[in-house]
Order: sequence, then C-alpha cells, then structure tokens
Amino acid sequence: MEIVEAIKFVDEVVPQVNYDKVEAWNNWKFDKMFVGDDWKGTDKWNQLEAEFGEFGVEIHYFPYTSHTSSTKLREILNKI
Repeated sequence: MEIVEAIKFVDEVVPQVNYDKVEAWNNWKFDKMFVGDDWKGTDKWNQLEAEFGEFGVEIHYFPYTSHTSSTKLREILNKI
C-alpha cells in the first residue's frame, strides 16, 4: 500500500476488506479498479465489467506474474 500511496497520481489507497466489489464502490465511489489479468475474461469479471461500466468505472488488468506467489509472500510477511 505504501508504494502505491507514494505515486503522485493516486488519490487514496483502500485495502480490500471483503470480496464484494460493488459494496466497495458504494462506500468509496472509485473510478478505477486494478486486478490481475488472470481474472480477465472470466464470467465473474465480465459481469463486474458490465456492472461497473454503468458507474463509469474502468477496470485495468495487470499482467499476471506466474513466477511470484502471493501466498508465499503472505506466509513470509506473517512471520515478520
């Protein structure tokens, strides 16, 4: 979060507290959402793209990093 917050174009960084993206939008009224491109084209994200399109929210997909395990990173960070 600190790295993203340091970017001058970022207004605010909000941690994900649950998986309900529409609830998050209702709370924060964001105009951009970022997610790994391993989700692109799935039924769930196709539906979310359509829903968020009605709100004017753009979904940007980051390239998936198959060589980096977020599970492994969390395990290491939880030990610190």
